[in-house]
Formats: sequence, C-alpha cells, structure tokens
Amino acid sequence: MREIAKLGLKLLLIAAVAGLALGGVYVITAKPIAEQTIAAQNSARQTVLPDAVSFEQDGDFYKGLDADGNIIGYCTARITKGYGGDIEVTVGANLDGVITGVSIGGENFSETASLGARAKEPWFWEQFIGKTGKIAIAKDGGDIGAISSATITSRAVTNCVNSTLEELIGYMEGGN
Repeated sequence: MREIAKLGLKLLLIAAVAGLALGGVYVITAKPIAEQTIAAQNSARQTVLPDAVSFEQDGDFYKGLDADGNIIGYCTARITKGYGGDIEVTVGANLDGVITGVSIGGENFSETASLGARAKEPWFWEQFIGKTGKIAIAKDGGDIGAISSATITSRAVTNCVNSTLEELIGYMEGGN
C-alpha cells in the first residue's frame, strides 16, 4: 500500500511540473501568437481592398478608407468547409458591390496540401476580382476555373464568396 502511495505522489509531482511548464509556455507564447493572428488578418484585409490605407471595424465588417478618410469599400471574413476542413475566405468589395479581392487561407486552413491548398494560389482567387452578382465555377455554368481534382474546395470557396458578397452588399445597402 505504501508503494502505491509513493508512486501516486511521484505521478502527481510529475503532472504538476508538466502542467506548470505548459502554463508557462502558454503565457510566454500567447501574446506573439495573438499578434501574428492580427497581422495575418490585416494582411488579408489589405489584399482584398488594396487601395485602402486604413481600416475601421464596424461589427463583423471593416470599412476600407482612403488617405482622406473616405470609405472606398468593405471587407469581411467568413469560414467555409472545404474537402479537408475549414477555409477562411476574406472578401472585399467596392461601393458598387464589385469584388476588389479575395484572400483564402486562415490560421486553421486544412485543405489537402497538393490539391485543395491550391485555392490559396493567385491564379485561383484572382478570378473573382471584378465580379459581382452570382458567381459559379465552370462545371456549374459559371466562368471560375475550378482547381483540378479539387472541385469540392472550388465550390466551397465560390459559394462562400457568393454569400459573403451578398452580406457585404446587404450591409452597404443598409446605410452603413
């Protein structure tokens, strides 16, 4: 019985030390990780509204402002499910509801490395720039070229761009 108590105390001590070490690592890394997340989000906003010099948050949406403080467009990010998992899609639109940019990725991006991850390549997301209204991949009667062997990812991104653009236009028309 005494041996079991000794083993239990040793195990408790090991678990306590490991827990404290893990907590210490979290405290040290939490701020840099948060800063990197914010930097990535700012980069995505700048990608989708390239003419904006600053951004002002308004709920889930961001107003893109020019050097004089005038609103030139809006952007927001949404999460969609692709073949391999979550995809963060950030969409920017000018005041006429025309897409100015799309950024695909996010910190939890988990599409397959050789196929679905190609959604992050410029040749794919640049196809959305200048479009408005209902957008579809070529296989569905639209003009967006799908990623070869990654139709699920292509459709997921395209559907997300459509719904996000619809939200942005609704938000702009709502007087904001």
